[in-house]
Amino acid sequence: MVIEYRVLGPIEVTRDGRPISVGAGKLGALLAALLVERNTAVPADTLIDRLWGERPPATVAKNLQVVVSQLRKAIGEEQIRTVGGGYMLSVEPESTDEERFEGLLAEGREQLAAANAPDAERTLGRALALFRGRPYEDVAYEDFAREEIARLEERRLAAMEEWFDALLESRRTADAAAGLERFVSDHPYRERAIGQLMLALHRSGRRAEALAAFDAARRRLAEELGIEPGDRLQRLHAAMLDSAEEDGGPLDDISRPPQPAGNRRAWALVGAGGALLAAAAVAAAIVLRSGGTEATLTSVSGDHVAAINAAGLTIDGQYEVGATPTSVAGAADTAYTLNADGQTVSRVQLETGGQSLERGVPSPSDIALGAGALWVSSIDRRGRSFTASVLELDLDTLAVRRKVALPGVSSSQFTLVPLTFGAGALYATAPSGKIVRLDPETLELTEGAAVQAEALAATEGAVWAVTQGIRIVELDPTTLERRRSFELPAKTGIEELAAGVGAIWGAEAASGLLWRIHPGPPLSARSISVGLSASDVAVGAGAVWVASGIDGAVLRVDPVTEKVRRVSTGNAPQQIAVVGDRVLVTVAGARSDLVATRTTTSPGIPTLPATACRPVVYGGEGRPDLLIASDLSFQGDLAQENWAVVQAIEYTLRQHRFRAGDHRVGYQSCDDTTVSSGFADAGKCEANAHAYVATLSVLAVIGSFYSGCAELMLPIMNAAKPSPLALVSPANSYTGLTMEAPGNTEGHPESLYRNGPRNFFRVYPADILQGDSDAELARRLGVKRPFVHLADPREQYQIVLADEFVKAARLRALAPVGPSTEGPGPDAFRTLVQRLRRQGVDGAFISAYVDSRGTQALVRALRKEFGPTFPIIMPDSGLLGLHEFLGPLADGIYVSAAAINDPFDQLPPNGQRFVREFSATQPRRDVNSFAPYAAQATEVVLAAIARSDGTRGSVLEELRRTQVKDGILGSFRFDRNGDMTLNLIPVFRMTSSPGIPDRPFTIIPLQGAGPT
Repeated sequence: MVIEYRVLGPIEVTRDGRPISVGAGKLGALLAALLVERNTAVPADTLIDRLWGERPPATVAKNLQVVVSQLRKAIGEEQIRTVGGGYMLSVEPESTDEERFEGLLAEGREQLAAANAPDAERTLGRALALFRGRPYEDVAYEDFAREEIARLEERRLAAMEEWFDALLESRRTADAAAGLERFVSDHPYRERAIGQLMLALHRSGRRAEALAAFDAARRRLAEELGIEPGDRLQRLHAAMLDSAEEDGGPLDDISRPPQPAGNRRAWALVGAGGALLAAAAVAAAIVLRSGGTEATLTSVSGDHVAAINAAGLTIDGQYEVGATPTSVAGAADTAYTLNADGQTVSRVQLETGGQSLERGVPSPSDIALGAGALWVSSIDRRGRSFTASVLELDLDTLAVRRKVALPGVSSSQFTLVPLTFGAGALYATAPSGKIVRLDPETLELTEGAAVQAEALAATEGAVWAVTQGIRIVELDPTTLERRRSFELPAKTGIEELAAGVGAIWGAEAASGLLWRIHPGPPLSARSISVGLSASDVAVGAGAVWVASGIDGAVLRVDPVTEKVRRVSTGNAPQQIAVVGDRVLVTVAGARSDLVATRTTTSPGIPTLPATACRPVVYGGEGRPDLLIASDLSFQGDLAQENWAVVQAIEYTLRQHRFRAGDHRVGYQSCDDTTVSSGFADAGKCEANAHAYVATLSVLAVIGSFYSGCAELMLPIMNAAKPSPLALVSPANSYTGLTMEAPGNTEGHPESLYRNGPRNFFRVYPADILQGDSDAELARRLGVKRPFVHLADPREQYQIVLADEFVKAARLRALAPVGPSTEGPGPDAFRTLVQRLRRQGVDGAFISAYVDSRGTQALVRALRKEFGPTFPIIMPDSGLLGLHEFLGPLADGIYVSAAAINDPFDQLPPNGQRFVREFSATQPRRDVNSFAPYAAQATEVVLAAIARSDGTRGSVLEELRRTQVKDGILGSFRFDRNGDMTLNLIPVFRMTSSPGIPDRPFTIIPLQGAGPT
């Protein structure tokens, strides 16, 4: 039996060549911790610290034994030995991809030393191909893996430099120059690579560019690190100035590194700043894999389609089209766009530089090009029902030739009809929830499998679909019968597909990931980080192309090396089509140019650690002089909501050109969750707070998402010296963060602010205000004597809602009965509701979670006793689950929730404008309900920084003085507690259509409503 381990990417284990499933969570973390120190005994205490952190459970020793036992069962009992008070993973020589890499690297270096450059190139290429991503990718943010990951990344970079040496000595200068330009852009401090690039350019006859490369490097080193290039690089530059040679001679002698014992090719960083440069290079190698590279290019105006030169990565032209262009298709010198807000299709002649035609199409959803026609899917809404059809348009006139109705009716307000053309046919997702094939000649429809596909891609031998965001389904292109399917570990869901260069490619929009799916057999997949978002993906011109609406960029991904290059577009690129050597991209957003963003590992100021935070995002002039951070939750069920919050923050910064008055503002987003739990982790919340306080360039934090995390962070941030650090939340509702209320944790809120003045502000309603709104709702419904049910008298959320409802109802001259905690059980509730009828009760407020059996039994009893028109009011815990747990009994129940799901009716004009413009950057145009809150919080923070002197104390003081007029949420200020004086509590009435509630009461504004 042969066990092999792969650590140069996501951790994989095979037994006799067959994969072994280990899983994630504690099991995967234990394997990683033992692999890092393989063949060495690791004490149990060390493993406990690495797996459970500073707050292990009381039974942690037993828990560790259980996890070790599970891992032994997965990989083999004999693989893990108990040694003393710890455990050791026994790994045979040459049984890891790391050892195979080291062997090939040594062999390649020996071939180079023997002047056998062609063989060295092949050997080193094989070594580099063993990297499938970031080493130990599963535990990339765990402290115990950081040093090993950095070491392996540095070994990979060194191997790449050896490979470039082999290319240069093989006289493949053009290939070397192209690769080195990308490499130096990614790793700008590696002097060896800079020298290699200079030599490659010089030998290619590009001597001016070779000298310019040195000048750029010298400026970068001076401005960002305060040092000069090393002696060898300066001598190479001087030789180029003196030499007219294009190949060989003295330049080769200078470019060759010194020959240390045993490694003639290892070129160490030289000069006084060598150690600093080496450290900076390692940091760049670790972080930039998730950020891509940056190119400075002209931005594209909103509502345009741009043509990008695929070879030179330059924007060759932009062409005005209709409002909010989303989809794009192209052939020869013509581009076609679907314009979502304009409800039109545009045809643009690229060679003449002018728009030739724009024609209206009712509710267009997608377009595709094929069989001599432009195909458009169109959606027809009738009440709450949606049908769809496909239109065949003439390529020259855009006139409708034929129309065919698609089968089925949908009740989803997010009905989409994606199209793709391939294998001689048009494929679509019909409202019936099935994929259909349309013959382009006869318009004959073939209805296939029930796959509610969000995106489609067609090849000659298969049709590929993604459904539920994570399941990839392969279908027969003729019969549309299912062949196979599998799930991807996508965090937020894949929303676009493309096929080509031997793989299926999926764009995971909110996470900024590109998925590479190998059809196999067997099927396999891995992800590539391309930026903050991945709105669309296309294949062509020898590369994979990704649009990032939030980054304001198009990313080129090399399908062999998976290197990412960037074309800055500004605004919000939406969809891509590759036509020959052109990349067409639709760009939405305001017509005035917005700056593009970029991630950077050298902003020139202290930054937050990469263990918990993404790289600095900045798109202004020069470098940022301060930071804001966000503390959010990127694991578990709420990951997608949090990614939308990050995107809303970054979009708002981009609108302000990363400026707050005279200050240049960078941004880092940080994660407070763990993979294993999917929720905010107490240890990470506290560790993040300490990091924010210690990083003096951070002037404010936006977050957290979970109120419990804010409870842990606030005392730490309040104790910061010389001034507390501000926390501005777009999501926390726990009343005890700002005011006293029933159910609060003892001592809250005062114990959160013992070391300084209050430093918490929230742009979101507190739970207590929701109870007040529910009482106002009862009054508006004509209820005089409401019954109040408190399901759990120990649960803070339910306590404060019930208590405040009773107090607020009395202030409105109502006569509430309760709160009561009677029940549970059908008999108890039957007796209860009979008594309520005798007491004259004419409505009910249920402070409970809808998934409890008691709640369901109470609703059934109320409906049976009082009938279907009896007013029942619940808080937002029931908004999404009422139909699931109550079925038809949910109809007519009123639910209050700070949810913005109909912004054009719920928000004031500036809020509607934000949603309209921000939604153009979202692939599915469904703006997350927390996005407006996040954008408003960012506006508040930027305004406070703009008025401040650039210190934390000054920012905190300006936040207290906040006066927002006509903002995204309206006009408001912060009261002395840190709460808004305007709070928006929409009320929903559930209907018979799950997921589509009515909202008969739009917004209830509460001016400074606190405890009554």
